[in-house]
Amino acid sequence: MARQLMSEEEKKAFGAKMKAAREAKKGQSLNPHQDNSKDDQSEPNTASVDPQIAAKLSELDEAIKKTNELNAQMEAKLAQSPQGDFNSGRPTTPEEIQAVDKTFKSKRMIMKEKLAEQPKVRIFIPLDGKETPGTQHPVTINGYRVNIPKGVYCEVPQQVADIIMESLNQTEAATSRNPKRIDLDSPKADILTK
Repeated sequence: MARQLMSEEEKKAFGAKMKAAREAKKGQSLNPHQDNSKDDQSEPNTASVDPQIAAKLSELDEAIKKTNELNAQMEAKLAQSPQGDFNSGRPTTPEEIQAVDKTFKSKRMIMKEKLAEQPKVRIFIPLDGKETPGTQHPVTINGYRVNIPKGVYCEVPQQVADIIMESLNQTEAATSRNPKRIDLDSPKADILTK
């Protein structure tokens, strides 16, 4: 069955019915006998409206006026702002960015700066087993990691040297307590791994 086109009058009548249905659905129609076919946007008659609703409407009007005033003030400040980035709140000049970076340093970065200020100490970490020279020993302090090569002399901050010394002392103490330890590099170790 083919569709029939509506005439202009039918379109207006249909539009008026749809508008009335939308207003009824939203609860905006204050008077059920009101002629909904009018397109004028006049304010409702507050004399026939409940006093509580009228009070709410006046509060709403005041709030809208206040919002419009604040928006106008914001636009005026935005127009006066030299960078034009008033709403983002992000720093725009290099000085502002640097100030923010100094304020919010991580523990890692603070530790890096403190270690750089400490006196340097020359240390040697011995190789373990079949390690080759250049193997690195990691030391992490407050999230800042320092990799120290094994088998060579190198200079490290005093605090890092203290941590490595403590670690090597603990390792030596643990291995010296167990004299029956089997060396995995010996030919007898092959029997244990089979």
